[in-house]
Amino acid sequence: MYTPVRRDQFDTRGDTIIHAPTGAEFTANSSSRDSFLIWTGELGRHLPSGDRYSYADVLAMVKRALSDKPERACEGCWSEAFRPPADATRPGRQNGSV
Repeated sequence: MYTPVRRDQFDTRGDTIIHAPTGAEFTANSSSRDSFLIWTGELGRHLPSGDRYSYADVLAMVKRALSDKPERACEGCWSEAFRPPADATRPGRQNGSV
């Protein structure tokens, strides 16, 4: 059984998306909008925490988040794809903002 993947488990660094629990990295390929280099990290392995993440589930979350952004050629687009949704109880504010 695999551990569920959530958007808040991802960090960004430039054009690289990192799945924090496994260290898996997805780096944009500048010559093709739908292509990226993948380093699988600890995907599929049992982690010390007892969690185990499926490669297919993590990749699906990356693709889903990027499909929400029509263009990723701009600086910071990847980090926007993984920004937490606005807090529904406080319109206009992002989770964790002051």
